[in-house]
Amino acid sequence: MSPQELHVVTGAFGYSGKYIAARLLARGHRVRTLTNSGTRGNSFGGKVEVHPLAFDRPQALTDSLRGASVLYNTYWVRFNHKAFSRNQMIARPTLLGPPAADTGANYYGMGITVGTLNGKQMLSHGGGQNGTSTLLLSLPQSGVVVAVMANRDGWSQLGELTNKIAELAAP
Repeated sequence: MSPQELHVVTGAFGYSGKYIAARLLARGHRVRTLTNSGTRGNSFGGKVEVHPLAFDRPQALTDSLRGASVLYNTYWVRFNHKAFSRNQMIARPTLLGPPAADTGANYYGMGITVGTLNGKQMLSHGGGQNGTSTLLLSLPQSGVVVAVMANRDGWSQLGELTNKIAELAAP
């Protein structure tokens, strides 16, 4: 990825998205966010271009993604909300794939968790489908990457095992 590439981050003013956006800006990339929280505080001083996250308008969504090299999708909902159910929200991120492909975006990432493990920055992603679970954990400063896969439901249960492996592998 070269500087000045356009990177799109869903929810760049939210919990995970703000860390992704900050790193991209620090590396000289252009950043655009897709958000339904346009009134949320923008700590980037206008450096992040704001577009609506318009799931109900596929063409507008495609237009908002046009020119992007990478789409980082941090959009997810844990609990039911008064305006929508969690099940409705689970289906929505899949709507980002076709518009991203239509615009020629090279990369698509979804659901990266930013945290710490023993004081070191940690990035992780977990998921699964129909009796399988996976969890990927990275400690970027240490160069440690751990992937755990299991023939079982419940990727969150893999967290303790993955963390212990990363702790053993990290210098």
